[in-house]
Amino acid sequence: MGKQVSSVAQRAELDRALEFIRKGDALVVTKLDRLARSVADLCAIEKHIAGKGEALRINNMKMNTPAS
Repeated sequence: MGKQVSSVAQRAELDRALEFIRKGDALVVTKLDRLARSVADLCAIEKHIAGKGEALRINNMKMNTPAS
């Protein structure tokens, strides 16, 4: 089982994942609440992902953003 991290602490694992993914990759999460704390947080994360030419997939919402 994977390591669990607090949602109130700095999110080093998320930062690491966002830094690691490359153009054409997709960041896949099972549920929205595992990724973003607010709508503003989600928008900032999605903007960062799109800026790198990556896609975002949220499985339980069947949400997919296109890779640039």
